[in-house]
Amino acid sequence: MNIADKTLQQNLEWSEEYTKDLTIPKEWENVSYKNDLAPSWYFNGWQIYIHHYEKDSPLREGAEFRFCVMVYDEEEQCTKYPEEYFCTNQFDLVKNIVFSL
Repeated sequence: MNIADKTLQQNLEWSEEYTKDLTIPKEWENVSYKNDLAPSWYFNGWQIYIHHYEKDSPLREGAEFRFCVMVYDEEEQCTKYPEEYFCTNQFDLVKNIVFSL
């Protein structure tokens, strides 16, 4: 296994710990980076951060909302604006919005 494959595998394992109570849509691409506060996925111009499912977990690091959606810049491969487009605790709302916009 080369270093890129190993890094990808570590990022996928890390993100699974945060989302084991969810079914992530197959269309979403895992773009998690181990140094981020939470794992994230890309879909249709959006980056969706998913914080840990346990609100009091140290892994949550005080995030008020579990899901934060940001505009994603494909050229820079990062979020385009430092501000969230929206944050919520409702996964169905996140899916409805990113699939409809």
